Amino acid sequence: MTTIIDSISKELDYSQVMSSHSSPAYVKLNSISNITSFTPSISSVSQLTEFLLPARVLSLKKSRLNFSVNFPGQGASLFTYVQGNALTMIDRIVLTSTSTNTTLCDISNFSRYASMISPVATTFSEVQNKASSVGTSSVTAIAPMQVSATLADQYKLEDVSRCNQLINPDGLNVEPACPYFYIKKNFVSTAVNTANFLSFNIPLDAIQYSIFDVDKLLYFGGENIMMSIYWSPANKYTWVGTSATNPSTAAAVITVAPIISNLSLYCYVEQNNDIITNLVSKVNTEGVSINFPYPQISRYNLSGSSQSFTINLGRSYGKSLLFTLVSPFNTTES
Repeated sequence: MTTIIDSISKELDYSQVMSSHSSPAYVKLNSISNITSFTPSISSVSQLTEFLLPARVLSLKKSRLNFSVNFPGQGASLFTYVQGNALTMIDRIVLTSTSTNTTLCDISNFSRYASMISPVATTFSEVQNKASSVGTSSVTAIAPMQVSATLADQYKLEDVSRCNQLINPDGLNVEPACPYFYIKKNFVSTAVNTANFLSFNIPLDAIQYSIFDVDKLLYFGGENIMMSIYWSPANKYTWVGTSATNPSTAAAVITVAPIISNLSLYCYVEQNNDIITNLVSKVNTEGVSINFPYPQISRYNLSGSSQSFTINLGRSYGKSLLFTLVSPFNTTES
């Protein structure tokens, strides 16, 4: 017996096709201790904020961390500078399940991780569309901060302020020219001894090469997930100088700490009941296994004219090694 299958061109096929698309809602989450405002230490890690993610179908990649920063005036003749990569404000980020205590992400020295990964992993098209792409009339001009919290909220920034230049070290008081497009690495206060403001709305997929960067809806079998953020010392991302155009002129550590406020997490939660039902059923009956990157950070303080270091790689690093990155940093980080 011969079976003939007729293939109808899609232009002539008028049969109805059911299509199910993601229907998100952004749920605002405060930290579990309801910490929405705090003053970070100038020279040490002193603040932990934790967010309890709901046991729902959600997307980490499309969730966003929101906060504002007040940079107070630092004294007569002093301008305040801020590193444009907002991720350097975080020292460590941990993601764990509350029931099984499974660690899904633990990136220590996160400010250094962000300094290495963001310029490397952010594509040209992505960085052009980020809210922190600040255009100026000069490739060497430094972007000013906002003079009020209200204006800062109107012009929220994202994570990356990147310069396309071969030598673009973070942690140094340098503002390289941007020869290809106007995206600034640093921000500066609008006047000496003046309080200025920045506001951030950071997509979690900025934490690249981690579970936060997985473009999938996730359901953790009914478990709540804890996201812990340890905030960096202020001297890792802000400093003072006596010039409005040269960040290295009389560069020094700040004396008045910034104030972080309006801290919240906007969690991307799925609302489409068909998607929720199908994914929850699949997880509960069949189980779902997803491979995701799990970065590990090691730091070594080396000295002398010749240096070497050894990293022992085991199963704790995952099933396969995707890549390694090595970079020197200023040991004082000020």
